[in-house]
Amino acid sequence: MSSIVDEEWSSLTIQLANDPENFQHWESLLNYVSKDLTKLSPLPQIERFRITFDQFLLKYPQAEKYWSIYAGLEFKLGNTDVAKLIYEKGLSFISYSLLLWTDFLKFLRVIELDYGKLVYFYQQAEFKIGFHYHSYEFWNDYLDFEEKYNGKSIYYYGILRKVIELPIYNFAHFFQIWLNEIENINIKNFNKIVNESDLTNKLKIDLDKQDLKKLDYHELGLKLKKIFTDLYITVQYRSFELYNFEKNLKLEYFIPDFFKSFEELTNWDKYLDYVEINGTEKQIIQLYERSLIPLSKYNNIWLKYANYYIGESRVLDAKNILNRSLIYVDSSRAIPIYIKLSEIEISLNNYIKAKDLLTTVLINFPNQLIILFKIIDLEYLINHKNLGFFKQWVIKLILNKPIELSIHLLIHLSNFKSLTIDNKLLDSINNDERFNKISKFWIFYLDIQLRSNNSRSELIKTYNLALENLGDDDELLQKWYDDYLSYDTEDGIKKYFNINRKLVLK
Repeated sequence: MSSIVDEEWSSLTIQLANDPENFQHWESLLNYVSKDLTKLSPLPQIERFRITFDQFLLKYPQAEKYWSIYAGLEFKLGNTDVAKLIYEKGLSFISYSLLLWTDFLKFLRVIELDYGKLVYFYQQAEFKIGFHYHSYEFWNDYLDFEEKYNGKSIYYYGILRKVIELPIYNFAHFFQIWLNEIENINIKNFNKIVNESDLTNKLKIDLDKQDLKKLDYHELGLKLKKIFTDLYITVQYRSFELYNFEKNLKLEYFIPDFFKSFEELTNWDKYLDYVEINGTEKQIIQLYERSLIPLSKYNNIWLKYANYYIGESRVLDAKNILNRSLIYVDSSRAIPIYIKLSEIEISLNNYIKAKDLLTTVLINFPNQLIILFKIIDLEYLINHKNLGFFKQWVIKLILNKPIELSIHLLIHLSNFKSLTIDNKLLDSINNDERFNKISKFWIFYLDIQLRSNNSRSELIKTYNLALENLGDDDELLQKWYDDYLSYDTEDGIKKYFNINRKLVLK
């Protein structure tokens, strides 16, 4: 290769190395390594092309069109088996990609696999993308494939019969084909077009008692047209309902640096809700998987998907979905996912796994309050029969956290009904001088004494100790004292506690 080409390669790779999260830099490098690639290209150029695509797709496996580009270039280089493997690898990451399946099936037809293998792949594609609103091209290609191999076979009519019941874009095209076949129904194609359910339930025909030659096919065609016209109206309505959501989907492919608008995310949320209520299981799953191609970095979609499975009592499927999400969701956005996973593990009595999940988050976010609450709750669940150990564990945790965080953890600890926070425990915390200058700690201390029915003299003693550390001008402490003095009976103190709990837990 010339020095100019090498310089351009060096410039692009340095640019990317300095900013590896820049998607445009990746695209520039991909375009460069793909340029003028032929079977006669030098081996180093081909190796650069492969390394670049491999690294890019390892980082961005949701970038569906680049799997097709990569496979197409390998095919261009004469590497048919490699191209097939690339398509299959891409589908292992994004198995519900309409774009990738459509391109893969076209490729398979070009390389002329035998009929049985092609049917297998078309059936797999149908399972993954058959309900996609824009699956028109796939279904059209499926019909064309079957007709070219076997003419208008029973299998051909079976495909056509399936697609006319799907609320997809341009479904009317397939309905017109179906109506044309009905108009031309005759003794040769009768058994291909009409199934047993049609005969029994719709046409009221008993073939055991009637000869096919004696049927009035013109009259039969008119009846079938009436039946399927009613179906057309139903599917048209369902398709229009979906279009109300589809028209608001602005961008359906993955772009890492592009953030969806609130309106588009809300539209996806409502779309998924609608299909959960009105769709079949396959339709629901396909829409969730379709949404995750452009929205894979949004934790709320993964969580919604997992909750769907939980609602169907398929907890292990929910767990698999959430584990999958951790490949795509940034660590800062993955916290709710770790929490959900830990809750699933707890429901399965896998307490150690749940604790490991929460601990993983704490490694990166050691002061994440919600995680600390969750791990305290879990530790209590594990050690509720050994409260002494549990207390010491929590106190050690509290003393190792920033002071404001520690106060929140103390308040959380006080919510355990079976756990008594006594003066001895509070005094041990108070030995850490950091707490002496914090109003909320002293308010908490006094609150615990109130709940423990300590005498007024003990409360005043603690209050005076707080004054020594905070000073006379501490407004929060003074408010507590002024309110406390207005209640000098046991009922009054209880009333005080109920009124001021918000102040204590603020």
